[in-house]
Formats: sequence, structure tokens, C-alpha cells
Amino acid sequence: MWPARLASFVPRPRRRVAVLVLEGVGIDDLRTALREGHAPVLAGALRELNPIRPTYPAQSIVEQATFMTASNPARHGVFSLLRPDANYRPRLVTARDLQMPTLWDRAAIDGVQSVVVNLAGTAPPRRISGWLVAGLGAADVANACHPRSIAAQLLSDGYRIDVDPEVARGDREPFVQHVLEVAERRVAAMERLIAGRTWGLAVLAFTELDRFGHRWPDHLPLVAEAWFRIVDAFVGRLLERYRGVHLMVLSGHGLTPVSRQLSVRRWLEAEGYLQAGGDAPTPASVALTVDGSLVYLNARRIFPAGRLDQGTIAPLAQEIAGRLAQLRDPETGARAIAAVLHRRDVYDGPYYRVAPHLVCVPAQGYMLVSSRAPEPFGPSVLAAAHRAEDGFVASTRPAAGRSLAEAGTSVLRWLELHADDIETARPG
Repeated sequence: MWPARLASFVPRPRRRVAVLVLEGVGIDDLRTALREGHAPVLAGALRELNPIRPTYPAQSIVEQATFMTASNPARHGVFSLLRPDANYRPRLVTARDLQMPTLWDRAAIDGVQSVVVNLAGTAPPRRISGWLVAGLGAADVANACHPRSIAAQLLSDGYRIDVDPEVARGDREPFVQHVLEVAERRVAAMERLIAGRTWGLAVLAFTELDRFGHRWPDHLPLVAEAWFRIVDAFVGRLLERYRGVHLMVLSGHGLTPVSRQLSVRRWLEAEGYLQAGGDAPTPASVALTVDGSLVYLNARRIFPAGRLDQGTIAPLAQEIAGRLAQLRDPETGARAIAAVLHRRDVYDGPYYRVAPHLVCVPAQGYMLVSSRAPEPFGPSVLAAAHRAEDGFVASTRPAAGRSLAEAGTSVLRWLELHADDIETARPG
């Protein structure tokens, strides 16, 4: 886990930092809300708004792990929502996979309590000095909380971890109302958790606009106006009640319309790189993917039955990267992949040697998946996908950073906490 050398500290004057994570809100979405008056409190409070360097793949769990640990994926150990197990089968990444202390772990060492709500990858909830409600990955509210005693009030208030997928698959108007109701109940839960408690750090994530945008991107601006007003009113009450609190607002991705998808798994299989045995690749494979964005080579260093030694990995990675970068959709003639990054371009840290070898960045209009489709190319199952280039960090004080890892470092600095074992010089 994290370094044992983290020591206790001399008590410092208390600071308060509140961080709002706005999933699916791109920098232009925020600028529009500020300019058109949908978020007047934020417009008056924010002093800095910067685009950030992308974190690939553009998945919430990777972005939020990078922020909450102020470190690169090769240091915190979370590369994707899914990772291949020893038998090449995909498994869901959980809080147990995180290999670095979080911001609230560090805060606890200095006696600072935290409130953390709805972050991806925080389930199952670990012990925290404060109060935590896990987000994406939590099975239900009753098992998402630390301490467990806060679950009863959340359930009584109708709190939801996420939108109801059944409502999401229905008509647009009921889904609009559902999304806004989920946001309002999340705000109520956040206010209840921070009220009357001696917290120094609050990290609060909103996911509703992201969920709506995946299905109805053309109608996102109208919903965003109402949603921003809900969030902005909450910010106003927060700033009024806790004078002097440092506020940070961030997002790791925006949304972009898509119409086509590429199953990288199916392509690897069709080209002979992946040998399938039922649902999973077999040891005869030389490459595999579990999410479409990341390609692992079947290296002995990563997989017990791996067939590739160090001398064969680099040439094979170069070959697959070159072919994927040139791959064109037979229906549109367009390239589906904008770039294929080698892990040396993305990762830096102690888990570099077990990191995926290639990171695929989708081209405009395309999603990358790992389905067992009959053909590599086909219509997209979603109407919009994440776009990492639209991420941002904004704050009520300057120098919040130009990456998610640097944003996490800024939070530690504002709280005057120990941070000499983190690293943000390489991609974060």
C-alpha cells in the first residue's frame, strides 16, 4: 500500500477546502454557464479557470484516482475501470486497488476530518477520519458509507448513488426530471453531512449531467442550465456558511457526440493477436484489451501464463500501435483512433512495468469498446462519449494546477499538509 514513512505532524492552523467534481462538464460548458448567468455564485467567486492536460483513458475512476492521490496512474495503480486478472478476465477495479494515500488519508494524519461524497473508485468504503459516501462501484447506499450509521438518513432522504438505468432507457422528459431530482437529493445529502461538523476537506462529486449527456447530448444545454442553478445555489450556501473556505471546481472530461464504435478486442481477434477461449483470451494470445482503450501485451511480467519476454515486447507494441493508428472505418473511411500512445508517453511510477502497453485515444465521433461484436466497426451504443481534452480546474485562489495531479497537490498545499512523496512532473 502507501509508504509507511508518512509521519505525524505538528498541528497547523485549520483551513477549509471544498472541491466540487463536475463529471461530464467540459471547460466550454462551464464558461457558458458563467457567461450566461446560470451560475452567478461561481462566476463571482472563481478567480482562475484553466484547461488541464488530459488523463487517458478519459474514465472517471482514473481521473479521480489521479486527483485524490495527486499522482500518476503508475503510482496510484488505477489504469481503467476494468483490469485483466491473472486469467485474462476483466474485473472491476475497487478502492482496494488504490496504491497511494488519498488527500483525506493525509489530512487525517494532521487531525483534519473530511467529507467525501460520490467519487468513483471509493467502494468498498475504507475507514476515514470523517464521513464517506462511495460513488461508482458501490452496490447500494447501505454498503457505500463510512461510518455505516449515516446510511439510514441517506436512505430516508431518497439519496441515490447514481441515476436509475431504467429511467435512463426511457423517454427524455422523465429522464430530465429524474436527473434533476437526483442532483437535488445529492445536494441535500452533502449539506446534511457537512453541517455542524468540524471538517477541513470536502470532496463532492456530481455525476448527473454526465449520465444525461451520454444519452441525449443534443438536449444537454437546456438540462445543464437547470442543473447548474442547483449546484450554484449549493455553492452559495456553502460559501455563506463557511467564510474563507477555498473552493476548487474540476472535471476530467467533457462529452462529445459519437455515432460509431470500434471494438478493439474484435480487431485484435480478427488479426490473430488475441486467441479467444469462450469469453476470455487464452494464454496463446499475444495482446488483449478489457475496455477498448488499453492494450496489454501478454508479458510474463504481468501475467503468470504470459508468453512474451522483454525482448519481444517493444517490436510487437510498435507493430500493433502502427496498425491501430492507421485503421479506417470501412463505412465512413475515417480513422477511428486519433492516437496510440505507448506507456512510456503516459505513465511514470513504480507500477509502470505492469501498466498497459498501449493507450488508444478515440477520434472524433468514435467510441472504443471491448465487445465481442461480429465485426470490429458498428453503430455506437451511446450518443456521446467522454472527451479528455475538455477537462479543467477552477478555483477561488490562483495556482490550482494544470493537471488533475497538480490540482490534488494544490489541495494539500492549501491545507498545509505533507506532500513530498507525490509526483506531478510527468503526465498526470
